[in-house]
Amino acid sequence: ALSAAIERDPQVVGITAATPYIMGFTPELRAAAGKQFVDVGIAEEHAVTFATALARSGAKPVFGVYGTFLQRAYDELWHDLCLNDMPATILVFGASIFGTTSETHLSFFDISMLGGLPNMRYLAPTCMEEYLSMLSWSLDHREHPAAIRVPGIGLVSRPDLAPAEDTDYSVARYNAVRQGRDVAVLALGDFFELGERVANRLAAEYGIEATLVNSRFATELDREFLDSLAAEHRVVVTLEDGILDGGWGERVACYLACTPLRTRTFGIAKGFPDRYDPNELLAQNGMTVENMAAEAVRLLNE
Repeated sequence: ALSAAIERDPQVVGITAATPYIMGFTPELRAAAGKQFVDVGIAEEHAVTFATALARSGAKPVFGVYGTFLQRAYDELWHDLCLNDMPATILVFGASIFGTTSETHLSFFDISMLGGLPNMRYLAPTCMEEYLSMLSWSLDHREHPAAIRVPGIGLVSRPDLAPAEDTDYSVARYNAVRQGRDVAVLALGDFFELGERVANRLAAEYGIEATLVNSRFATELDREFLDSLAAEHRVVVTLEDGILDGGWGERVACYLACTPLRTRTFGIAKGFPDRYDPNELLAQNGMTVENMAAEAVRLLNE
């Protein structure tokens, strides 16, 4: 998709910090892109400032980077890209509990990190169709920087979740995939499928038809949607592929704190687990389908 955009639009520039393969750019594709694909070497800091300068000059830069390496450029993200409010696109790869598991290369702190940056929009697609839609939107979006959290578990095709061709991501809007009552399961990005299994468990085991939501925006809230939940729901469950502290679920819980809704957030505790098994880490943090469904029912009955 990015190669096609580069061929179609001379203003599109791909940027990598010595990891072109994560964006799918083979030597042949890099040669075809010519000056529109730049490898800055192992210099994520420079890559972000370079992308800012390109955007300021009217180009459409796209910087692809592993989530574990994006932290190296925190200063440049803050002081250069976001302070200048330039419309560059950052593709964040491997940001997941299922990403690299060495304590020196953990990549699940990104939502908390980017959530504190003014002007930054962080999108979390659930599938290939949604990812390509967000990428297409970001290339033509000229108001603010945008980052896209490429699903860390792997891109899957979900035509049933495919957004409309002209979907606008300028304003946070959640997508209620399944309408129910009493319990609302809000799942983010590549954990949508896990949220789907929780909702299915609630129906099969407890007879509760839960509302299932594809939340899509990793650092922003759809306040209008959240306000509407109180009419027919009593419990809200959030699921995210990252740490709870400073994460998206914490923002949801904070917003709903003064309403009658009970909120249960699911993510992992911050720390430096080393060479862990992802499924074991999830279980240690209560993120099994059985436990999350049971927790929702417990809150509902309290």
